[in-house]
Amino acid sequence: MIDLDLGGSVLLPKEELLALLNIEKKEIRAANAALIALYRRRGQLTLIGPSARQAKTLVLTGKGAYLSPLSVKTLLQRARPWPEELAQP
Repeated sequence: MIDLDLGGSVLLPKEELLALLNIEKKEIRAANAALIALYRRRGQLTLIGPSARQAKTLVLTGKGAYLSPLSVKTLLQRARPWPEELAQP
């Protein structure tokens, strides 16, 4: 099982990842705020980093959501498969 580093030493098994949402886009800020509020009310939101204001990405899983200080681009780069020589035990 390969984990995705969401920042702040938080690791997520890649199999649990459902979506990476850019919460900095002004066009969808209200929709993102509503989604974040929903996860917060359910007690399923984990903040990575010192403040929600520094969050750039909402990471959705089947069990909850994370606010990550890393950009979607950075997380996608980290999610790429490992080279085969590194993936072997």
